[in-house]
Amino acid sequence: QPQPQPQSHPGNTSHEVGALLDRAWQRLNGGHDLFALDDETGATLARLRFEFLELLADQDDVMIAVLVAMIELQLAQPSAAARRLRCWAPLRAFGNPSWFFLGLLSTVQWDHTVLVDWLLGDETEFLRYLVLVCKYLQTHWDAFCLEAQRFCDCSAGQAVEEQQDGSATLDRAMAVLIRVRLKCPRLPFNAAALQRRIQALETRYEHNAA
Repeated sequence: QPQPQPQSHPGNTSHEVGALLDRAWQRLNGGHDLFALDDETGATLARLRFEFLELLADQDDVMIAVLVAMIELQLAQPSAAARRLRCWAPLRAFGNPSWFFLGLLSTVQWDHTVLVDWLLGDETEFLRYLVLVCKYLQTHWDAFCLEAQRFCDCSAGQAVEEQQDGSATLDRAMAVLIRVRLKCPRLPFNAAALQRRIQALETRYEHNAA
């Protein structure tokens, strides 16, 4: 008799994440020393990050789970032993939540409706991710603004066209978040925490523009 097929369950996502991270590591390390990446190789780092996103793009649930894990890595308080690991600093630098938020918006063509669809779906942790990333950006606002100024849209093969003050990318990102906030009262669940987080970012953004 044929053997029964294993049932799919949410725990399989962690195995998918592990497999994709392993593939990404092999590809990202091909011809590059990930441990040697620094600010002087920012363009190369951007290309590697976009390649990483492309590896995950076919599976929304896995991609969002990885993005959540990257933020949690940034928020973690590492032990002294962890900080001594050769991979700790490069992994934190590679997983910069500010860049990956901009990279995510770029991959969906800065379309807020995609984010709303993810919020409405039950296949991903997107609500958790968006609350976490807004919290992170609020406490790292200056770094986020700097990342937006130098953001290179490698998915389009060219730098994002910037205004003279270099604020175009920041404006686009905030426009997406504001449109998502305006949709929050219509969502079929309590999105008050997300609204508050986005409004806090809007306050910082308006202060910059003043």
